[in-house]
Amino acid sequence: MTENLTPCTDFSGNPTEEITGNLTEETINIKTPWFTLEEAAAYLKLNPRTLKNYVSRGLLPVCVTKTTNTKRFHRDDLDKWLTDGRQNPL
Repeated sequence: MTENLTPCTDFSGNPTEEITGNLTEETINIKTPWFTLEEAAAYLKLNPRTLKNYVSRGLLPVCVTKTTNTKRFHRDDLDKWLTDGRQNPL
């Protein structure tokens, strides 16, 4: 399975590196810092629906693959969100 991820921005709005190449399920799960929605939800200890809600409200940055239109989350963005106090306005 090959996926090309679109460039995204960090929390400051600065462009991050474009991720391209041959990513397999094994490398996504083990060798890359990119998580699927389900993996990111597990990492953050959230329900996947809650994470989708946060993304739709703009609380977490996400990249979308060009070919399959799936979301990918970078570990550094998730860690920053956690250390910044889980920006979760009600």
